[in-house]
Amino acid sequence: MKIIEPSAELAQELDAAEIMRHLERAGRVCYKSESRISDTSAEKFLANIIKSGHESVIEHVSLTFKIICDRGVSHEIVRHRLASYCVTGDTVIPSYSKIYRNSGKKRTIETIYNWSKNPQCHVAFQQLVVRSFDEETHTVVPNKIRRVFYSGIQEVFELKTASGRIIKCTGGHRFFTDAGWKKLDELTAGNEIYVNGSPLLENEDWLRHNYLTLNKTRKQLAQEIGCCEALVYRAFKKFGIVKPLSDRPNRRPGRGVKGMFSAEQLNNLSERMSGEFNPAYKKNRAELTISGGYCEAHRKIGAFRDKIVSINYVGREKVYDLEMDEPYHNYVANGVIVHNSQMSTRYCDYSGDKFGGELSFIRPCFWQEGEENFELWRQAMAQAEKFYLELRKNGARPEEARSVLPNSLATELFMTANLREWRHFLKLRTSPRAHPQMRQIALQIYEILRENLPLIFSDIVI
Repeated sequence: MKIIEPSAELAQELDAAEIMRHLERAGRVCYKSESRISDTSAEKFLANIIKSGHESVIEHVSLTFKIICDRGVSHEIVRHRLASYCVTGDTVIPSYSKIYRNSGKKRTIETIYNWSKNPQCHVAFQQLVVRSFDEETHTVVPNKIRRVFYSGIQEVFELKTASGRIIKCTGGHRFFTDAGWKKLDELTAGNEIYVNGSPLLENEDWLRHNYLTLNKTRKQLAQEIGCCEALVYRAFKKFGIVKPLSDRPNRRPGRGVKGMFSAEQLNNLSERMSGEFNPAYKKNRAELTISGGYCEAHRKIGAFRDKIVSINYVGREKVYDLEMDEPYHNYVANGVIVHNSQMSTRYCDYSGDKFGGELSFIRPCFWQEGEENFELWRQAMAQAEKFYLELRKNGARPEEARSVLPNSLATELFMTANLREWRHFLKLRTSPRAHPQMRQIALQIYEILRENLPLIFSDIVI
């Protein structure tokens, strides 16, 4: 067992002079005073900006910190979602249909955000079920949204894939790859990311061959792909695949007109549509609803690797982010699988070599070594580590064994925010009334920012 101190460090190089010049250029556009820019004008201009409270000007620069803290503090940081990695407001968040798992309504993240802020839409927001990604099974699963956050106006990039999927997001937003989660800044054209769907639905040649040449029905294709017929129909519509009327078989088996089928054919139809093969089949009528029966008839669409075609800077836009329910820290956006920025205990195997076979806990700042409470805390952490490692030896998966881990477990996360949000964060979290462990992190961040950008942060009273 390790007991470590919490820490915060700047995760990027900081050129204070260039930041000041950049903010002045952005601010003077608002006041139409670009002609007054000089080698020494930035400091006086920004001082007046801060004094007047026109802090939207300083949103044009963002800084990233690497933070090591306990999981109690990390969940407090999540509330400051202006510090998150975000997608643009027109990003579509598809719902996970209760009846047809692969279909569902498509709403933009901005619409969902407005729902969350409108009391009249409170019930609709609470009932909304969207898509998350299970990294072990590579399937899309239903999940609930905890919160939606508006993250201001930030610089965004447009990512395009070979299958035609497009998403706009900030440079720090993470995507799932074969090498794990990667930030957009770490990806280039030619890299592969995971997207929601089936590769066969994107394969025009395969669809044409099976539908037109082999004369298969939409239902047969849907069963082979593992989706509902509606998605096959959409793929046909996308690629303009139309079967001649004379070649279309009866895709909805039925009794037809009298004499249309032989007795043997009628028997085969009955067998094929009975029991679990019937879309309305219910395993247990006392427990399973009708909609649940329909769900059993549709297999889930998973995900496949899609090659990145291009990544281009597209300017500054309003951006938003979601906080999802445990245990899935991701959601499907514009058909692409994206993630929140925090280390997950679900897939971290603390019994492995990467962590030295031991767990790290953050030292509580409110007790000193030698005090009775500190010793009680140390014993509790040692017991948690012991039981976690024993569960792993007994075959429990990391996502199962983590249930015994406490808030004091150390976690790492990257937090990115524009300067205005950093000011807001520090005013709240450096206050003597703030939680002691959160204040401990905030004070470290404050000292770094005050030293490097005193004009913007030195007026904050701690």
